[in-house]
Amino acid sequence: MMKEHWERVYQNNPIDRLGWYESGSESSLNLIELCKLSQDAYFNLLRTPVSQKGYVNIAAFNLKGAPKCSELPVFRYNAPMLQEKLGEEFQLKEAFDYTYTQPSGDTREYVYTLFQRKQGVVI
Repeated sequence: MMKEHWERVYQNNPIDRLGWYESGSESSLNLIELCKLSQDAYFNLLRTPVSQKGYVNIAAFNLKGAPKCSELPVFRYNAPMLQEKLGEEFQLKEAFDYTYTQPSGDTREYVYTLFQRKQGVVI
């Protein structure tokens, strides 16, 4: 039902009528650049709020994925790379590659992962 809804949204609306459309992304790109975040910053922030035995679900561009998204360079991962970023205190429970097909017919390659924080890890 949701899939049909979003397919109708994409098919029946010009791109500039979609809520997240931005004809020029310079303003957003400039703000992001000001943050000077490393890719490790995300993983460091992610580790903090997850309690013992808590779960983390990460979907990211996989190694076959697009090099850019909305004009920004992206980091691409596989499950072992994400495991390395999260550290030994997390155990990989499930991982799979997923190909998303956009309404335009273009595809995007992702890796989906589920990690669980191990018991006895000091937060």
